[in-house]
Amino acid sequence: MNKKSFVFSLIILLISFLTLEFAARRIGFRPWQYTPDTRKPKAYETDPTRGWRNKAGVFHTADGTNVIVVTHTEAGGRATAEPLPPKDGRPAIVLIGCSVTEGVSISDWETLGWKLQERFPEYEVLNYGTGGYSAFQALLALEEHFERHPHPTAAVIYGGWAGHSWRDVGVWWYLKEMSQRNATQFQMPYCDVDDQGRIVRYPAVRYYAPLAKYSALVSATYDLVWRVRERPRVRRRLAVWQAVVEQMQALSGSHDAAFIYAMLLWEDSELDMLNDFFKRSQMTYVNCRPDDWHENFGWNVPLCGHPNGLANSYYLERLAPVLEKKLSAGL
Repeated sequence: MNKKSFVFSLIILLISFLTLEFAARRIGFRPWQYTPDTRKPKAYETDPTRGWRNKAGVFHTADGTNVIVVTHTEAGGRATAEPLPPKDGRPAIVLIGCSVTEGVSISDWETLGWKLQERFPEYEVLNYGTGGYSAFQALLALEEHFERHPHPTAAVIYGGWAGHSWRDVGVWWYLKEMSQRNATQFQMPYCDVDDQGRIVRYPAVRYYAPLAKYSALVSATYDLVWRVRERPRVRRRLAVWQAVVEQMQALSGSHDAAFIYAMLLWEDSELDMLNDFFKRSQMTYVNCRPDDWHENFGWNVPLCGHPNGLANSYYLERLAPVLEKKLSAGL
């Protein structure tokens, strides 16, 4: 190829690229953009196994005229008492889950973990709920608890949500959204199941597109590649999620701890699936969602959507009788 032909080919490629770039933008694709929330303190830190974890310290966020106080312990949990109780050998009640379990956008004393500690002072309540977590990450947190916590665990409560299934399999749009919020620092582990239904674990990955911030076409291409690559796994997402929750139950039982699925969030369309799952797994569950959850915005933090202190009090009243029965039976 002579020099003139080479230059001509480059021009054709450039025109083709610019045409496709224009078309991509016309149909709604946009270059990659980082959109970190600079209003909130950095209350999380990277973790080599779980991707991220709660960062120890006290954090304050202004919410209009209110100041939200978030305290994270050295063990990576949300504070459940003030001052933090000593490690005095009391059996533990462990909470695992996502931001709803942690109590994002409400102060320490408004959270379910804090209210459980007040209701059950003879136990040490440990809240490992962490914003953005999947059920798989919650399982990893529970495994770490049993490896490191020196005292017996009486009960494990998973703040359950079938929506965790998307996160469990590392769906592309969730990885992308979280990466855009956290720049290139975000990484998330995910899992799948094999032909026998056993969990297959994968290390933390990130959705990183270094050239996509300049081009909508490149960004769209990344999205397409991720979608095609993960499609079989995403189709199995509910089976994956169920296997993870069953592993939580089995792990708790192996340490003589009761396991309770707390239905903090669920959609009406999921109810038949959930009931079948609970029956098949012989799993104790508690429906904690208020009946008028979708109609009454008084259960939510304004402009956020997360459950407020009132909703967490409702969770407690629904959950406490079942937990009391389990603890008294030693199950």
